[in-house]
Amino acid sequence: MSHPKISVILPVLNNEQFVDRCIDSVLHQTYEDFELMIMVGRCKDRSLKRCIAWQERDERIIIVSRKDSSLSDARNYALPVAKGKYLAYVDADDWYEPEYLATLVAPLEADDSIELSCCGCAIDHEDGRKAAPLLPKASGTVDVTSETYTQFVPNQAVWIKMFQTEWVRRYDMQMYDGFAEDVSLQVMIAAVAQRIYCVQAPLYHKTFENPDSVSVNFLKKSYLDTVLGLAYAVEFIRRHGREAVLSKPRLKSIIFSRIQTALTCSGYLPEVSEAARAFFQKYYPAEASQVRYEKKSLDAPVEIIAGAGQITRNLLHYMENSSRVRYVIDNHAHKGQTIGSKQVFPFAALEQEPKDVPILIGSTLYEYEIAQQLCAMGFENVYYVGDVLDEEAVQKVRML
Repeated sequence: MSHPKISVILPVLNNEQFVDRCIDSVLHQTYEDFELMIMVGRCKDRSLKRCIAWQERDERIIIVSRKDSSLSDARNYALPVAKGKYLAYVDADDWYEPEYLATLVAPLEADDSIELSCCGCAIDHEDGRKAAPLLPKASGTVDVTSETYTQFVPNQAVWIKMFQTEWVRRYDMQMYDGFAEDVSLQVMIAAVAQRIYCVQAPLYHKTFENPDSVSVNFLKKSYLDTVLGLAYAVEFIRRHGREAVLSKPRLKSIIFSRIQTALTCSGYLPEVSEAARAFFQKYYPAEASQVRYEKKSLDAPVEIIAGAGQITRNLLHYMENSSRVRYVIDNHAHKGQTIGSKQVFPFAALEQEPKDVPILIGSTLYEYEIAQQLCAMGFENVYYVGDVLDEEAVQKVRML
């Protein structure tokens, strides 16, 4: 195909068990004007042979066999040679709903000022469990700033989005070559995006079935890349003269929280702590002391958990002294809400608590943001997930 409308970029590395399902879902889209660029790394299994078999059946498939096995490098390599006016992504162990391409391309074709469209995703586990879908917080066309983009599109993943190719190339939006590339890209997009389109439907299926998948390995060992990837994003922002957005409260809070999460969930590995200190000393020297770089010892059992999301549900299951937790607090608590047997109250409930009460932050996305809120209220006996669980348990809590 000489001028396909969409270029779908699919990195493949040791995905023999799953790649057929993925490719089949792309080829059976209701929207047919696309090329499928399969970027195959140095595989130890029969993934490449499986891809070749599909190529022999459909001329829309282009295979690039590469020595580099990096996910981001495969995506970056495809960017300058992609022929489509629009870019879409898919991971080899995931799959599309049949209307994925048609739904996301329609608003881009209708309005050139829309830089990207996005949808929700369903989470599928290998044991058949299906978590609640992750959906955009808006519907339709939305004008965004660096402060509002992440409010409307909290899911940082590239594979729930379709981009105007010219827009991505204009900013030379190369992805960070390492794990946590989506964390870095989220900050980059937030700094430059102005108009997006949101579809509140789970058209993408994210699976956690492959023990060798990049996503699972990220949760296990790649916290250092979170810090390095965010440094990469900050340099991107500086390069495009957008330094002012780095001081915006929400974007800064996201950066700080992601790095605090990397620190606590890694068990404060020395190399992660060193990289985090260097990051803040370079980019946020005045606030470097607000980040915790070392594990905090528990002086007393946790009594209150801040945050009423899935992490808190999982924490209550894994904490040895969960029976000592009296209640949960959340900014969006509603009357009668419970987490298991624990009542959920608004943050105002803390006004009745002594300032030394032990509080655990039940989040691995907004740790810093919640810590700042607690600190402003005068509470200093605050703990993170990595303070009360070992690293193995932290991984289980994050993936349940």
